Amino acid sequence: RSSAASDVYKRQTLPYQLDSGEQTLMHIHSLTGQLLKAIQIDYNFDKIELDVSDFNAGEYIYEYKGISNNFNVK
Repeated sequence: RSSAASDVYKRQTLPYQLDSGEQTLMHIHSLTGQLLKAIQIDYNFDKIELDVSDFNAGEYIYEYKGISNNFNVK
């Protein structure tokens, strides 16, 4: 028997807003400031689904264009 839980990725939805034609990088940081990921984002979408399977439980920060928001991983 296989465990279905091991096949499921933990995901966190991170909303954002960019102007038409705009693209930039979104940076994911730990609360201590360590850069964990940098993801290209563009105006075609208003959120990303971040795979947080390898993140420890806790609070993280995502930032783009000088805008910062926090999210929690359980």
